[in-house]
Amino acid sequence: MSELTPSRKKFGIARRLAFKLHRIAGNDVKAVFAGGSLAANIAIENSDIDMVVVGNDTKAMRSGIDAILHGALTAKEKLSLWVISAETFEDYGTSRTLWRRFLRDLRGHVHIPELMLRCALPVFGQKYANMHKNCWRRPNLKTIKKKYLNGIAINQKLERVKYKSPAARKRFLR
Repeated sequence: MSELTPSRKKFGIARRLAFKLHRIAGNDVKAVFAGGSLAANIAIENSDIDMVVVGNDTKAMRSGIDAILHGALTAKEKLSLWVISAETFEDYGTSRTLWRRFLRDLRGHVHIPELMLRCALPVFGQKYANMHKNCWRRPNLKTIKKKYLNGIAINQKLERVKYKSPAARKRFLR
């Protein structure tokens, strides 16, 4: 069997961290999403792991968050972690005004709405995530190419897609 790609390794770490959080915080965790290059399946060795946790703000949730931050440090992985309340996440599906206001307040920074709308994949809580499909976006080739491959040098593009099949590489690079 061939070696795991950096994306697969990092997705596995994200899954383990999400399930660890669920073991600690229980039903306070509604869903955990992976985002960025990890969700786009073009992560490289030094890519960070972008995760968005959707849940209820409780003492158990906070101690679970501390545990997964410690777990990421133990695995020697860079982790970018955002936590959003289930209520705010669900409101996005019915009222985009809240998210637009949030976008204006944090202009210029990578933040939850941008990450969730660019591309995200549920790592935990798929049933909950599927009930709220209008709150996040699955990765698609056009978005991935625009965000991660346009305007970078050819050697960087090749690094991003070197684990893909020849046919997939061709799709990404044209």
